[in-house]
Amino acid sequence: MFIVSDAKTCKWPVKVETAADNGKTVTQTLTAIFRRIDSEELEIIQKANPVDPDASVPVQQRAVANQFIELLDGWEGVADKQRQPIEYSPELLRALCTGPDGMAFCHALQRALVEMRTGIKAKN
Repeated sequence: MFIVSDAKTCKWPVKVETAADNGKTVTQTLTAIFRRIDSEELEIIQKANPVDPDASVPVQQRAVANQFIELLDGWEGVADKQRQPIEYSPELLRALCTGPDGMAFCHALQRALVEMRTGIKAKN
């Protein structure tokens, strides 16, 4: 039986792989709290914050950050260097999307969003 959900959000794991010394990567995980929206609302968000493939990387990252600000209601499992929890804020999300690991962070959020919307986990 398929039960129709009326949940407004969905918590989904996000695996962020960042660069480390000697060609290694470090995988860190957080839980994104995505807004559950229909395809039309997603299209409105994407059109309001278009990612121009010909734009510079910083401009593209800001556009992606603006999209995720509309798509996320929060997160869990984000902490500072002292392992103290950091509350979600649009400003911090923007900083993470545009910072030194911004491309990795945005890629991980995008992958998680697709997984959540399709119900299909990406293969590792």
